Amino acid sequence: MDISKACSNYSYVDSKGKTTQGSNGNFRCYPDKLVYDKYPFAADCDPKTQIINRDHAVSASPKECLRVPSHEGDVFERLVDYKYPGREDCKREPPSR
Repeated sequence: MDISKACSNYSYVDSKGKTTQGSNGNFRCYPDKLVYDKYPFAADCDPKTQIINRDHAVSASPKECLRVPSHEGDVFERLVDYKYPGREDCKREPPSR
């Protein structure tokens, strides 16, 4: 996910071989987790086209995977290479002059 963008889209192939698109947006960064809204079947973060999972949280612990429900059964999630930018809005502090 590119948390510097307002909407980060993705695609995957499901168990039936169908390519499915989804997206994540409204990122909020914290030292111990990343919180965002999930649009599992909409590539553009448009709430009019998809019921969203608001305030989905993923732990920043490098050893902790969390079980999360999915349309094809539970999946396990964890962040890889997450670096807290120091701000809740996920943008880096401007360089000091």
